[in-house]
Amino acid sequence: IEVKLLTDSRIDSVRETMDSWRREPDWPLFRGELSVAEIAAMHPRGPELHRALFVAASKVIGRCARNANEQIGETVRVFRLGAPQGVLLLLNESVDILEPGMLGTAAMNAIRAMKADGTRELAHLDGVIIISWAHEVRSPNGELASPVIWIASEDLTAGEREGAFETYFIREWSDFLRLPL
Repeated sequence: IEVKLLTDSRIDSVRETMDSWRREPDWPLFRGELSVAEIAAMHPRGPELHRALFVAASKVIGRCARNANEQIGETVRVFRLGAPQGVLLLLNESVDILEPGMLGTAAMNAIRAMKADGTRELAHLDGVIIISWAHEVRSPNGELASPVIWIASEDLTAGEREGAFETYFIREWSDFLRLPL
């Protein structure tokens, strides 16, 4: 298990990306404060703008995943472990620009990325658990809770998923918080 704490707010990177787009001749005139999604919806190249902002905001997730993969791989080599399941536990205490859906999508893109030969780029990383205290969601019973997201690599079998540390962790975390899964 590799634990990474998100501390890079990415605001500067997003601001730089937005500033470069503002200099484009097709930048529409906006009034008031709008969310990124609202701006992208009004922009003639909205999907392209949205992708650029997503990359700027979520680049740190890929970096964390690559570092975790490297550290897990080194641990496997040093201790001559067979084929353990490598897990990245990503903690987000305060980076609110990285909303849970963005975190999950970026982690899934990283963990499921493939090389040209069909093997996974991050071969030692089999799952990512994300806990975001920077955001709140409503639980099924209406209570506010912090989101917990689990992304598994696509090559884990159903049995491996059921026996994975992530499954155990999420069940225990749910019990600890006294909230349903």
